[in-house]
Formats: sequence, structure tokens, C-alpha cells
Amino acid sequence: MDEASITDVNLAFAKKSFQVFLRNKTVDSRGCFIPNKKPRSDGYVRFSVTAGSTMNAFGPFAPKKERTFYVHHLAWYVAGNSMPKPRLEHLSHLCSNPACCNVNHLVVETPEANNSRKNCGFEVSCPCCKHTFAPCDHDPKCVPRKRKTLSTPEPERVTRLKRTLSEGVDSADDFESS
Repeated sequence: MDEASITDVNLAFAKKSFQVFLRNKTVDSRGCFIPNKKPRSDGYVRFSVTAGSTMNAFGPFAPKKERTFYVHHLAWYVAGNSMPKPRLEHLSHLCSNPACCNVNHLVVETPEANNSRKNCGFEVSCPCCKHTFAPCDHDPKCVPRKRKTLSTPEPERVTRLKRTLSEGVDSADDFESS
């Protein structure tokens, strides 16, 4: 049992450990559950089974050494879901927040689908009418995320945009030039 899988962890131990993360979490404006634990440099939060807890987590014959797992994998496992097949599937964040452990923001999908979500879900605002939408072609849809507030466009650009929209012009290339 050198490379332990989260499914090797005793389910009762895993549930008790996850309850600690749930007690010490914040919920952001998009419903992400963020554990109160410093994430790694890549944004993911890890769950550690210490050498002293090995027997409770893996049974009496497991080697006594520390093992770490992603917290979102822990969340998925304790919710009773099937884990992704190694190298064939990823546990993808619909919210694009690697620290999130809300199972409603997770889905098992191909590595290609997971990677295509990385720049998806941003809300886009029209500088004239302030209408906001989050374009997304994924199924299930990505959880929308806010872009930084855009500065108010110069009056000349707004006038050109309104003129272009009212004339039904197919291209708005002239907006890129100023």
C-alpha cells in the first residue's frame, strides 16, 4: 500500500476528518466551501493522515507513515460517490476554485473537459447597458465567477458602440483601435 488511494481510508475515519474541515470553512459568494487551511501553491488544499493516525485510517497492518489527499477528493468520497478512474478521469471543479470542497461543485469528467473549464464561467458585462452573462458551453455548466469591475468606457467609445449596434454592423473591429 505505497500509493494509497482515498478509498483506502476507512470511511468512518474519513467522514470524521471531513467534519473537521466543514466546521472550519468559509462559504464564498458562489457557494464554494473553502477549508480554513492554507492551500498549496497550486491552490489545492490537502488532507493529511499522520503516521500516528495510520491504524485508524488504514487498519492495523498499514505502514506507519504520513499520507496526503486532496480535500475535494475526501469530500467526494465521504458523499458516497465513485472516485474517478486514475489517468482516465478527473474530479473537476465546476467553480474553477481548486480549494473548494463543495460536492455540488464537483463532477467526474475527462482530463480534456476538466482542462477546458479553466477559463470558463467568467461573467461578462456590457459597458453600455450593464447586462451580465456567463457564457459556458459545458454540461454541467460552470459556476459563474465575477470579473474585476471594468472601468466606465469613454463617451466616444460608447457612442460608437451604440451606433454600430443600431446600424446592425456585423463587426465591431473599430472598437479595438482606440
